[in-house]
Amino acid sequence: IFIQDVIRDLADIDVSRFKVDADHGALIMASPIDAALKDQIVQILSRKTGKTIVLDGVVDEKLIAGIVVKLGNLAIDASLQGRLIEASEGLKA
Repeated sequence: IFIQDVIRDLADIDVSRFKVDADHGALIMASPIDAALKDQIVQILSRKTGKTIVLDGVVDEKLIAGIVVKLGNLAIDASLQGRLIEASEGLKA
């Protein structure tokens, strides 16, 4: 579910609002994902940025579930850890 959220978020990004200054980034995962999903993420980023994007896959079990995409100044957090942090900050406000 979280990965599909990232794919939707990436497809909706309006890159005219900011500049992605890198073509090499990281796909941080709670556990390895299917190569087809990674390719889909890379294709969307490549199309949006006009660059050939390379994402290194990194497993970080602290995420619990989901993924984080980091590419230059772009970061999309669709991890359970990120959502829990966001929810706890909302409760503090």
